Amino acid sequence: MTSPTSEVIWPTIEALRWRVLDPIINVADAPRLLAALRGALMAAIGRDIPATLHGHGADGTPLVGHRHAYYVPVALEGTRVLEVVAMLPGSGFELRLVRRFADVDALWGKRVDGTHFQVRIGLVLVGELERVAPELTGRTRRWRSLTPFLPHRHPKRGALESFLAEEVERELGAAGKPARVVNLTIERGPTYLAGRERLHPRSSFLLDLLLDRALTGPLILGEQAHLGLGALVATEPPATDNDLESATEASRGMPSPTSGSRPTG
Repeated sequence: MTSPTSEVIWPTIEALRWRVLDPIINVADAPRLLAALRGALMAAIGRDIPATLHGHGADGTPLVGHRHAYYVPVALEGTRVLEVVAMLPGSGFELRLVRRFADVDALWGKRVDGTHFQVRIGLVLVGELERVAPELTGRTRRWRSLTPFLPHRHPKRGALESFLAEEVERELGAAGKPARVVNLTIERGPTYLAGRERLHPRSSFLLDLLLDRALTGPLILGEQAHLGLGALVATEPPATDNDLESATEASRGMPSPTSGSRPTG
């Protein structure tokens, strides 16, 4: 029997996924939609909001080491359906909080252009991250942007590719997943307002990269990573540390041991 002074250890849930039931805003507004989700989850708790949810310590300073929740928008492939994921890899959300999160059914806020949005959402999945958001949990050397990457620093003039490669490597190291960028292609993404002391326009980028070793997701990098930006998804082929050799064989018309459809379980 538990004594009154014993600490209660609650079971945890690693991720939750909601479907957005109304027409949704464009990608440039994604951080505002995810900020609305974070605010709604905190409002559902009321008092004693854990730092892992709001991202700040008792003194008001931001948590370091990415020890708080991520919020990621996920579009269902081949559809216009958007879903949003709240996840806390590793430690997870306490079950007592998840029960309150299940009551969140609407988000509202202001778009970048100043107009307001209000959308209904419905909870569709709860559980381990691999089950709730499998698109974020692959293992490979090849990754591409699910959402635009926003560097913490302004791009240097000249060699944009090398600057972004350095930024990705720095972010991976900070996340405890060191790797070197072997190849990188980029496209320009939307412009965002960002900055710690004063907001100013910042360029974002869509990345398609090859690393020197296979990493396991989730990989979510850069500024505003906890509000939906910088999410990467694994691309095929392949999904092992030997993928470069396999890809070379495939390019010669030889069957690759890693080719084929991705498991859906």
